Amino acid sequence: MNRTARCIRMLQILKSRESVCTAELAALLDTNPRNIREYRKELEEAGFQIETIRGAGGGYRLDFSSVLPVPKMTGDEITVLRDLRDYLISQPKLPFSNKAIELLDEFISSNPETEVEQPIYFIPSREKDFPRVGADEIRTVRKAIIDRKKIDIVYHSRNSPFPIERTVDPYEIVGADGKWYFIGYDSYRSSIRTFSFSDKRLLEMKATDETFERDPEFNLHSYLGSSTLEKEDQEFYMVEVREEYVRLFEEIKWGTSFCVVGSRRKGWQTFSFFSDDPTYVQKTLFRLGDKVVMLSPKRRVEEYRYRLASILAAYQEEEDDPQ
Repeated sequence: MNRTARCIRMLQILKSRESVCTAELAALLDTNPRNIREYRKELEEAGFQIETIRGAGGGYRLDFSSVLPVPKMTGDEITVLRDLRDYLISQPKLPFSNKAIELLDEFISSNPETEVEQPIYFIPSREKDFPRVGADEIRTVRKAIIDRKKIDIVYHSRNSPFPIERTVDPYEIVGADGKWYFIGYDSYRSSIRTFSFSDKRLLEMKATDETFERDPEFNLHSYLGSSTLEKEDQEFYMVEVREEYVRLFEEIKWGTSFCVVGSRRKGWQTFSFFSDDPTYVQKTLFRLGDKVVMLSPKRRVEEYRYRLASILAAYQEEEDDPQ
């Protein structure tokens, strides 16, 4: 970083903070503390007024009547700001998110842009990292969203025994549960569908020259709802819960139309709800152990019992192994 760059960076730091001491400025600018006075002198010669705050906790403070031009940013830097803004859009309950989004939009719009980028929405989950797969596919879909171009894919859905060729109008890209998805209108199903950027699901993909008009009624947040992205048909569940654990059970988000049904036996309460995510329901019930009993739907109860029996059998085999 040369001298001019350090002066500009020092100005940015002073503009963004109440006050900064000499030692901290030197560390942030990777320079000798003696140089800070020289940088201050050059900035004041350029018309910026910098006050000296005496005493403990003192330092330098910028006079906010000074004008600070917005610096020109690189494409990569703009992309970082866009991603931050898009994440905040997906998290409306975070403190000050609305104001932060407004400020980021103002800052981004003040810089020259080569093209308008389509946001990627992030949904928080327990997964910390997203896989480094499908970068080319994500880029293709993102450009198709911007250009309003259809894409042709060969996709093997979870409920289909074989891959199916489809033409899709891509609407959104979403990152959730450590996976990447895109959402769009599927001409094969004649409905809005979710597709995973998985090499085991998305077998082929190519952009077309055919344009599409996005459905004006489509709303991403309404579509996502409160359940899984890879949606199945809604199923009606009934679960029995030990009375002492009812409060814990009620704090968990199970699905829709959650309610108390009654009590079949002493010391237990029965709840019902609808869910389109059987994997989530089973995993959550497993964590609750013997505090809960799934009563319906019948096929899910049988699946759950089979999995529990398989786990017990594996441990039994381990005990019986002479080694």
